[in-house]
Amino acid sequence: MVLDFNPVLLISEWLRGIMVSWNFSDGLTDVVLKLLGAAVIGGFVLAMFILQTWLERKVAARIQDRIGPNRVGPFGLFQPFADAVKMITKEDTTPAKADKLIYNIAPILSLGSVMLVWGVIPFSAYWFGADLNVGVLYIAAVGSFGVLSVLMAGWSSNNKFALLGAFRGVAQLISYE
Repeated sequence: MVLDFNPVLLISEWLRGIMVSWNFSDGLTDVVLKLLGAAVIGGFVLAMFILQTWLERKVAARIQDRIGPNRVGPFGLFQPFADAVKMITKEDTTPAKADKLIYNIAPILSLGSVMLVWGVIPFSAYWFGADLNVGVLYIAAVGSFGVLSVLMAGWSSNNKFALLGAFRGVAQLISYE
């Protein structure tokens, strides 16, 4: 006898019941549950990024015979948060002749490309973002936004060396794909 236990379905039905008791409409309930699911997946992706960054720095330090991150938090676990604070507080340096709109949209498009890929990754038989028949094609198409963002960043800086670097980066990304 196999038990069909689905905790995601149980939690979503519990939340649906709470929202119905608060007189939410069915459409609003569906939107709130989908946004909540997207937030959970985004939080999972962020947590994995933090863990993998910490782990990669620890392993690289071990290989290079040095200590690695150990100052912020226990075992250096809060180092990615310290890095984020450092990056947020840094001075914004946009080149003077750059196309400022495209120059600033390029990293957002790159991040959006990575986040959109997670929309079709199934986490279990019941928990997935979108059930597309063309999921692999979707991943290839959305993944190409990252290549486009590298080219946009190099072109919009209005610097021939940045553009050449972007061409090299795009060539490497395309050859990898």
